[in-house]
Amino acid sequence: MRFKNKVVIITGANANFGIEISLQFILEGAFVVLVGKNQDKLNNLKSICDAKKDDDRQSVFVITADLTLDDDVRNVISQTIEKFGKINILINNAEIVRNGRLIDNSVLKTFDDVMKINLRAVVAITTSAAPHLIRTKGNIVNISSVGAERILRNDHIAYFISKAGLNHFTRACAMELGNRGVRVNTVSVGDDLIGSDRYSTSIHIHIDPKEVAELVLHTASNKSKGITGSNLVNDCGNLVASVSSW
Repeated sequence: MRFKNKVVIITGANANFGIEISLQFILEGAFVVLVGKNQDKLNNLKSICDAKKDDDRQSVFVITADLTLDDDVRNVISQTIEKFGKINILINNAEIVRNGRLIDNSVLKTFDDVMKINLRAVVAITTSAAPHLIRTKGNIVNISSVGAERILRNDHIAYFISKAGLNHFTRACAMELGNRGVRVNTVSVGDDLIGSDRYSTSIHIHIDPKEVAELVLHTASNKSKGITGSNLVNDCGNLVASVSSW
């Protein structure tokens, strides 16, 4: 097992690709900390993860947190250390998408909320986790979007800006933490915000969560020990496709 006895924190565990990422880490022997705002959904995911285990270890731990609150962020780290004694991997998956345009001033109504969870929360939890990751020579994987590189639609301005910031934050972290033995990378996904019919080279319609999860695990594993500050992409060819309609 690639992650036997490794302690993995997954934010936004019960949303988007977090569910499959959580399951895959459990199958690979990790201790998994599920972080999110919805207690019921987290408990349900814990039950699913527990059913997938092939041993009796108490390897799934749920922490309810609002990552826009610094006290909650610090609590995630302190509870993890109290429970498992270390942190090996941080997966920053929590995000929100909100509509907002320039021409009707609606972008300002959503901008701060998007930035708080998609960018500031990542900075906050990375800062809190960094000393523990340095001790274990661990690594961080930030879940981003190809929207950081390409504007896929004109009503998600704040979301795309937040992901561009996340990618640059990843590179900054990789530079600062690299000489401490900590790798930091981004996995960017081709969001299903726009149907594949708008792209001339999409290879299929929907992103496969299992495929994304496997890319995340590969990035976090020793198979990628020479990779840091990089952006790995799973987007069905969206970045190389031409937009045929808006």
